[in-house]
Amino acid sequence: MGQAAVTICSKDSKGVYRNKCPKGGVACVASIAQMELCVSREQFTESYQRVGVTGALKKMPGIANPSVAFQFGNQKRATQIVPYLTKKCAELAKSTWEATFQQFVDLNLIDGIPQHRYVQGNVWPVARFAYDEECTLIPCGMSFAVYPLKVGTTLEEWRGLFTDEAIAELSTEFGLLWLFTAVHQVPNKKPTGYISGLYQCCEAAAAVQPKVRASLKKLGLLDLLSALPYERTVGAGLTIKTS
Repeated sequence: MGQAAVTICSKDSKGVYRNKCPKGGVACVASIAQMELCVSREQFTESYQRVGVTGALKKMPGIANPSVAFQFGNQKRATQIVPYLTKKCAELAKSTWEATFQQFVDLNLIDGIPQHRYVQGNVWPVARFAYDEECTLIPCGMSFAVYPLKVGTTLEEWRGLFTDEAIAELSTEFGLLWLFTAVHQVPNKKPTGYISGLYQCCEAAAAVQPKVRASLKKLGLLDLLSALPYERTVGAGLTIKTS
C-alpha cells in the first residue's frame, strides 16, 4: 500500500491534460461489489465520503483513474466497480475494502459485507474530468449490464469488438465518458460479459437504453450472447478521480 494511483490520462507541466483515450483501452482487473442499502442514496453518498473512501483510494497501488464507478440501480441496491492495473493490486486492496464495508455495516448503511467478484477486462477513460476536484464524488449517470455469453467466448474475442473507432462513435453518439467491459470465466460454466458506462447525468444514461440492442448488433456483440441479459440497470452514479 502507500503508492499513488496510476494516472492514465497525464497532465503536462502546466497541469493541462494532453493525452487522448489510450488506444485499445487499458487492461485491468476489476473488483465488482453489489450491496443492499439500508439508507437513502443521499445518506449513503454523504457517508461514503465521510468514512474516508476517497482518501483510501489514493493509497491503493495500481488503481486506474477514474478510480471508482458507483451506481444506484434503485433505492436499495448499488453496484461498485473499481478497476486495477493488475490482479495483485486488486488483491492488495481487498482488506481495505473489507474494512470499509465493515464500517458501512456498523453504521447501518448496508445489509452485510458484499462479496467481491474479480473480472478481467478493459477500461476506456474517455473523459478527463479536468474541471472536477481530486478525491471528491463526481455525480453522473451510469449503466451496468451483465450478459450470458456463448460457451467458448473468450476475453480476447469480447474485447476485440470494442475497437477504437467503436469507442469514438459511442462517445460522439451517446456522450460516453467512461466505458468498462469484462468477461468472467468459470470452469464448466458459460462465461459472463459485463458492460458499464458513465454519462453526464442519469437522464443521458437512460436515453441510451432504447438504442442498446442496435449498438450491440453494430459492434457484433449480439453474436456472442447466449440469452437476454441477466441484469441491466440504469441509474444515478458517482465517480472519483484520484489525480
